[in-house]
Amino acid sequence: MKNRTFILATLFISSLNAYGGDFYVSVDGGESTLDMKKEYVVDAGYADIDGLSASVGGGYVTDTNVVIGVNLSGTTSDTLLGATDDYELYESKLTLGYQFNIAKHFRIVPSVGVSRWKMTTREGVIFNSGPEDKLYYKGSDSFGQINIDFPINRLVVVSGTFTKGRYDFGTAEAMRVGVKFQF
Repeated sequence: MKNRTFILATLFISSLNAYGGDFYVSVDGGESTLDMKKEYVVDAGYADIDGLSASVGGGYVTDTNVVIGVNLSGTTSDTLLGATDDYELYESKLTLGYQFNIAKHFRIVPSVGVSRWKMTTREGVIFNSGPEDKLYYKGSDSFGQINIDFPINRLVVVSGTFTKGRYDFGTAEAMRVGVKFQF
């Protein structure tokens, strides 16, 4: 069954390239903010968590500029070696968007998608009199995203991405800068 799925996926992907579109792979990183609901916060004293975000992805841009993408991303809170409360969010995303070619070296790609996410929260050791709590959550929610791309040449694109989603645990935002390689 796995071999059949792999063969069908390979045939599908190779048929897409016959229509003249572009594949791309991307990597980016930046900052994130999690505005969490109180019931998901380890220490009920605060709910806004700033952190770092990184992602890798890939996709396909059709001849008609429709963009289909997949992405794996991770977000972590700024912590000092486990001394303060820690939040980690891992996401697998599927997106669908449209690429607006504004100029030769400037394009905008708004998209919507579905995120399948897992979150881990850990209580820090400072100001904690008992054992550290560690909680796990998972779910699936929708999000919006906008990319601003600056093609350097046919292969390399510098990209800025803003992502915002309303999840079961609250709101997640990320602003990242990265590079795409298209072929």
